[in-house]
Amino acid sequence: VYLYISAIGHQTHSLINKRQNLKGWNYLEDVFAQLGQDNSPLLKPEIIANFSSAELSCKLRPLFAEDGNPKNCTLDRLDKRSTLLIQTAKTLNAKYSGQVKNLLQISNGFLKNNKTGLYYLLQDFIAFADPLRKKSTVFIQLATNANLYKIKDLESIEPVMDYHMQRLLL
Repeated sequence: VYLYISAIGHQTHSLINKRQNLKGWNYLEDVFAQLGQDNSPLLKPEIIANFSSAELSCKLRPLFAEDGNPKNCTLDRLDKRSTLLIQTAKTLNAKYSGQVKNLLQISNGFLKNNKTGLYYLLQDFIAFADPLRKKSTVFIQLATNANLYKIKDLESIEPVMDYHMQRLLL
């Protein structure tokens, strides 16, 4: 869940659910947490990788509409976000047997480590190819905060000085 929401969790200003009083990142996180609780196939890389962007967008659209009506979806740029999810799933399948835990284990707790750490592994994912590593740092912080990852080279963390970091620190 953390990998997926970090991949698509940018510029969510228009994402809103007034019924549940959820906005932006909180709404995104709520939907993906529910998918996790439901053991949804929409979190399985082997399934996501086989969708077209249009197909995945159709599946996601009602999830981001407070009334479930796809026409009322407030998640903008859904085709682009769907493409990022599909590409993330494909890379996860191709390089890590579809398992985020394998990605984390291969890094061995290091972020850099002579270009074998998690920052470098994440560069293989199109969504995380940003040279400032904003999304990568967000993902790393989420995984660390959830006790899913322990950083061995804390001095290598690259701070993100924008609303992502502010949200994580809060």
